[in-house]
Amino acid sequence: MLVAFASPEEVDDIWPIFEARMQRACDRYRCDLTEPVLRQMCLSGEAYLMVAHDGERPLMASVWKFYSWPTGIVFRCLCLAGDGVGRWADAARAFAVDAARTGGAKTITASGRAGWGAIFPGAREVYRTYEVNV
Repeated sequence: MLVAFASPEEVDDIWPIFEARMQRACDRYRCDLTEPVLRQMCLSGEAYLMVAHDGERPLMASVWKFYSWPTGIVFRCLCLAGDGVGRWADAARAFAVDAARTGGAKTITASGRAGWGAIFPGAREVYRTYEVNV
């Protein structure tokens, strides 16, 4: 399994494969970003598009960004979409950890459904988001 960051020049070739699923994830989990905003962040170099590829096709794409928090640098997964998680999870986790360390981060954060916590054994829940219709 090959995992790498796409260059900004490669984003437009890869994005259409995951475009609808990225927007679905944003909608489903009440993300404060939208698919077009995430795409623009990757095109501009403000965020990174991580891609897992099996040699034939991309299986996973995720958008990552470094943040400077009061506790230090954090590498945050903003959105993820993919197929066959069992095929790419280990390689993607190792790549994300290496990228975080290279960028000076000591922490990786992500939000989403509870099942994603299994990708990072030892991850702890640090907050929950509540929604009330008014």
